[in-house]
Amino acid sequence: MRISKLTLINWKNFKKIDIEIPYRAFIVESNASGKSNLLDAIRFLRDTVKQGGGLQEAVFSLRGGISKIRCIAAHSNTDITTGIIVNNENNQPEWEYTLTFNQMGGGIADLRVIVKKEF
Repeated sequence: MRISKLTLINWKNFKKIDIEIPYRAFIVESNASGKSNLLDAIRFLRDTVKQGGGLQEAVFSLRGGISKIRCIAAHSNTDITTGIIVNNENNQPEWEYTLTFNQMGGGIADLRVIVKKEF
């Protein structure tokens, strides 16, 4: 199984990006272009499902909160979306997951992530 597509909306420096990932991919670009942010989106999806993790842990403990994740260009739609398609060994879509979330609450003690859509 391999990741064949990654979709990010309002993720760090990406306002919106859909990437078809070929069988072998190399990420090469100049400094501060988003290479690490792209890889962090994949790590984020892993962190939400790993044992002892979860969405709150992935957002707050590991990444410092919604304000550290959300794209600064997100004005009218502040929801963050991560999506992934995984293909099987025959290169057919096997599994697809999309998560849209935002922040709920205010102040220091009441911040938490709310899931807007998940499919």
